[in-house]
Amino acid sequence: MDNFFSPFPLNPKDPVPDNEIGINIYGYTPSLALGVVGCVVFFVSLVVHLVWLVRYKSTRTFEALVALTCLLEVIGYGARTAASQNPFVLISFILQYFFIVCAPIFLSAALYWALSVLIRSRAEYRALSPIGPKKLLAIFIFFDVATIVAQVVGAAFVGVSESKLGRGEKSFITPEQSNNVVVGGLAVQSAAFLVFLILFALFVLRVSRSNIPNKPSPLLVITLAGTALLIYLRTLFRLAESAAGLGSYIAREQVLFGVLETLPIMLSVLWLAVLPLGRFTDVRRDELGADGEKRV
Repeated sequence: MDNFFSPFPLNPKDPVPDNEIGINIYGYTPSLALGVVGCVVFFVSLVVHLVWLVRYKSTRTFEALVALTCLLEVIGYGARTAASQNPFVLISFILQYFFIVCAPIFLSAALYWALSVLIRSRAEYRALSPIGPKKLLAIFIFFDVATIVAQVVGAAFVGVSESKLGRGEKSFITPEQSNNVVVGGLAVQSAAFLVFLILFALFVLRVSRSNIPNKPSPLLVITLAGTALLIYLRTLFRLAESAAGLGSYIAREQVLFGVLETLPIMLSVLWLAVLPLGRFTDVRRDELGADGEKRV
């Protein structure tokens, strides 16, 4: 142990308690303030989206996915709040990483659903879309789930391997190899979401250049595009953080985590809370048909 070097702070306790690990895998002590703010903002957003879920029948699938995102974020930031008191507790790290990493997948799925329903709501939209609505949902949800699994498994391996090395034990996989699994998942996820953004842009461009009447509201398009770009910014940060390597400046700088991980998702769910999709379906039913009900 005396000759062991880790980019992460070592646990000063000897022996290390059973519920703790030998290193602080965060690279810093999680901020109590960030944890509390995260819990409060996402909880308030959760309540608002549950209200919209009850009020707007046509977008209940969308609101349920966004509400689930908020719920997972509340759990994740609750775990970070607990970790602010002791960053060596393994279960706190696992919970915060799993829920904060997995939460945006449901937000992404909400956007896939919204675009797919918008496309299939009118024959003219289906003709102008570069991809069918069912294929869009199936392809991008598959990539999101597969890449999230890779990230969670890779992060778990990082924790196990670093902890074992810190105790002077052998690990079946090195921290670098574990991190490569995370990087691979993030790279594929980033590429897949970029393709989604391109397809979305092509659809909007084709519709805007067409002569069809009653085009989608610009505010609706801006809302979907804005939240999509915020999600993509967060994904690129995660990719840069992991690609920089274990113990890198990016990974160990909590301010970057707050600005590029927490803030984009907060802004997304708040944006969708202020401008719920149901608002557009009530004003212009033909812009975004319901999921199998009352579509015209």
